[in-house]
Amino acid sequence: RLDDILDGIMGLTYLFENLVITKIRPETNLFAEMIVQATQGVETALKEFPKFKNSKTLRQMINDVNTIESEADLLYSKMKKALFTDEKEVLEIIKWKDIYDRFESIINDTESAVDIIDGMVIKNT
Repeated sequence: RLDDILDGIMGLTYLFENLVITKIRPETNLFAEMIVQATQGVETALKEFPKFKNSKTLRQMINDVNTIESEADLLYSKMKKALFTDEKEVLEIIKWKDIYDRFESIINDTESAVDIIDGMVIKNT
C-alpha cells in the first residue's frame, strides 16, 4: 500500500505537468492538504506499530486517517459535482476529472494502509 501511495503522488505530479495545468481550481489545495495529513498519519502509525501493545497514538492515527479519508470523500464529491456543473470547457473537465480521481485514489490508499496495520494489531492481540 505504501508503494501505491507513493506511486499515486508521483503520478499526480506527472498529471499536473502532462495535462499542462497552469491554474489550480478551488479547493484543490485543501484536497492536497488532506493527503499530506493522511500520509503523515500513515507514517506515524508505521512508527508506532512495533510497540502497538503500549502505543498511546497508534489507534488515534488509524482513526485520524479514516476520518480524513471520509472528509476527503465528501470533498471529492463536491469538487467533481462543481466541475461538471460549473465548467464549460470539455478539455478542462477531462483534465480535472483525472486529477480529482487521482487525489481520491491516493487518499483511499492511505486508508487501506492504516486498515492493514489495524488488522495486524487485531490479529496479534
